Amino acid sequence: FVWLGAAVDIPYKIHKMLSMLGPKLYFLRLPMASEDEDDLLRFLQQDDFKDRIQRVKEAFFDYLEYLESCPAMQEDPESGWIPKVVWNTTNPIEVPAQRYLIYLGELLAHLRGTVSTWETEDTQGLDYAYASRNVENPKRAMAQLYNLARAHAVSQGRLHITIKDDLPLIVKVVLSGAASVERVKVLNLLLSSKNMYKTYDAEEVAKAIGTSIKTAKRTMAEFKALGLVELIELGDNGNP
Repeated sequence: FVWLGAAVDIPYKIHKMLSMLGPKLYFLRLPMASEDEDDLLRFLQQDDFKDRIQRVKEAFFDYLEYLESCPAMQEDPESGWIPKVVWNTTNPIEVPAQRYLIYLGELLAHLRGTVSTWETEDTQGLDYAYASRNVENPKRAMAQLYNLARAHAVSQGRLHITIKDDLPLIVKVVLSGAASVERVKVLNLLLSSKNMYKTYDAEEVAKAIGTSIKTAKRTMAEFKALGLVELIELGDNGNP
């Protein structure tokens, strides 16, 4: 089965439990909406829910009708002559995008890897120690990301994927797929600088993710254990 749904942020312990059950979940984290009082007042005054639902239905069925008229579809006798799109996975046009999918699949595997951490003192300057990481084989993730990219390409009327047109969505899914929202925020912090050698201390990380320095240090220890960052000590031991 394939489910598509919306949910609040899933706690880290649930991510960890789900990682032991086989197929992983994929996320697209939406940006936080900031609404002022006037926006909320209009929300209370508007009573157009039925109209909006009807517009969605009409657009959806129009799109399905358009998609099913695709001339490249062929009826598949094994599935009861259901129309299917024939996709050439060895199309040379796709090779550059396919290589990026490999990199993104490897990154996603590390982002949602599991690692046990425990509080200690004077351990690599973080006051946190960690065990060996548990990172999934990225092949399954690469296949799922490729499927998503192909679905996006088909939705836009193409039978091949490109870096420019289809991978921006995949990048968002990968960056949303970390095992905790703290990891997503730390990664955003690291990517926000044009200088790849810029360093961030625990206090800066805590401020960026909106947590205590203690939580920031635990997240930094996870990034170190997962092989996502290099850790150097700045200043006194215990204050990285």
